[in-house]
Amino acid sequence: MKHLIKKHVHFVGIAGMGMSAIARIMLERGYIVSGSDLRSTELTDNLERMGATIYQGHKSENLDGAEMVVYSSAVPRDNPEIRGAEQANLEILHRADALARIINDSKGLAVAGAHGKTTTTSMLGLTLAACGQDPTVMVGAFSDDLAGNARLGRGPYVVAEADESDHSFLKFEPYGTIITNVEPDHLENYDGDYSKLVEAYRDFLDKVRPEGFSILCTDDPILRDMQKNAKHKSYSYGFNPEADYRAFNLEFSPTGCTFDICYRGDKLAEVNLSVTGEHNVLNALAVLATGHQLGIDIHCLAQGLGNFHGARRRFQRIGEHNGILVIDDYAHHPTEIRVTLQAAKLQNKERVVAFFQPKRYTRTKFLFNEFTEAFHDADVLILSEIYPFGEAPIPGITSEALKDAIEEKTGRDVILLPYRHSEIVKKLLEILKPGDVAMVMGAGDDVADLAKKLFSALKEKK
Repeated sequence: MKHLIKKHVHFVGIAGMGMSAIARIMLERGYIVSGSDLRSTELTDNLERMGATIYQGHKSENLDGAEMVVYSSAVPRDNPEIRGAEQANLEILHRADALARIINDSKGLAVAGAHGKTTTTSMLGLTLAACGQDPTVMVGAFSDDLAGNARLGRGPYVVAEADESDHSFLKFEPYGTIITNVEPDHLENYDGDYSKLVEAYRDFLDKVRPEGFSILCTDDPILRDMQKNAKHKSYSYGFNPEADYRAFNLEFSPTGCTFDICYRGDKLAEVNLSVTGEHNVLNALAVLATGHQLGIDIHCLAQGLGNFHGARRRFQRIGEHNGILVIDDYAHHPTEIRVTLQAAKLQNKERVVAFFQPKRYTRTKFLFNEFTEAFHDADVLILSEIYPFGEAPIPGITSEALKDAIEEKTGRDVILLPYRHSEIVKKLLEILKPGDVAMVMGAGDDVADLAKKLFSALKEKK
């Protein structure tokens, strides 16, 4: 981090997953770190225990002693701390600029894609660490395997997610990159034009250093096309027969899967994962391909992957009581919902009872038809009102409209409830019976708390 020469860095919005990860790395590298947010979290409590100064609420006085200010996209420019930093002529960086400096000053390994970024990043970081590479890792979720959302390493590699949602991945110049897939999302930041998002991915791929490499899932036709014009070494993975890295002899269980990884037709190793689903096989292939191209022993990589148990809110098993299994997942895009429900079907239960809270009016608008087709594997579906995430309502884009469209397409009734935990838990308790999976999905601030409350209520139910 030779370009981050300031010694006291203040983070506005430090409770954010990406912000807290950068703050932790800088704190462990000897920087003075302070930060503010509207509420404290497990992550800010951890930072405070490590020596950071955490303020609740935003005031210009919180900047005392700071030489640099880092802020996230969720922080408005009229924030009193941003205004105070401007008046004091402090250096002000967006979160993506701070992360880019860390990645670009190292052998950065950036994971991009519409889905799977967090799981793949966590897998890659854990696996490289298990093989003695001692990487620095920053992920977009709390990982029990990493004891947080970041780890400081002394090795040459920095592993992090590359976020396409606000164009910020275009600030990166990674040594290596994984791109898991390209699908329409965050189109509100691309003028509603999917082609502009695709072009941004092309530009990101061009940012890979000439001596570096990319690992692309060519089950995705867009990535298959992009690979033809890569300006560096590029390798493919997937289930399609043309992929360089493929999985054979797949077997799935409720809590894991096994497969053989082959490279251009030659078997490299047998892999045993502690997570299930075809999507996790693809994530694992990306990690194994990356490590293989870094020259790391493939058997060490496979063994390290076997110790990965998932990131929080990524198909997280909250618990099972009286034959009812509660699982929590961050799924908020139609593709994520579909693969999550497919994984729920692998749990060898009788029914999948799903709850989903949509996030953002714009996403619901742009992907409305895709949402209507995403819940095929849910035997019972409960929808709640859209979580706006600061957006203004869009006429005609409501959960009621989505409910009606799903019912029309599937011929099955959909339950619509206000987003009140007590009402949702009460309804789920009425519906659930032994042999069910309760699949709680959504990217709202407290959907994870809903899953935990449901499990607690199941244990207390007479």
